[in-house]
Amino acid sequence: MKKIAPCPNCESTEQRLTTTGVPPAMLPDASGWLASPTWDVVVCLECGLTRYFASSDALDNIRKSVDWHRT
Repeated sequence: MKKIAPCPNCESTEQRLTTTGVPPAMLPDASGWLASPTWDVVVCLECGLTRYFASSDALDNIRKSVDWHRT
């Protein structure tokens, strides 16, 4: 599990987490043959900071992609 609390912006522990599908343009090459990628979305209820964490499957696909480059 990702470390989601406290919020890096306001240090609040009032955060909520959900998992949702990823629009294909947001994480190109992250999906598998039949499966769409997902990400965990974390929202701070105090300041509104919203963070997106790619699923482990999406990360594996991105690692194999020639379109993503190390920074």
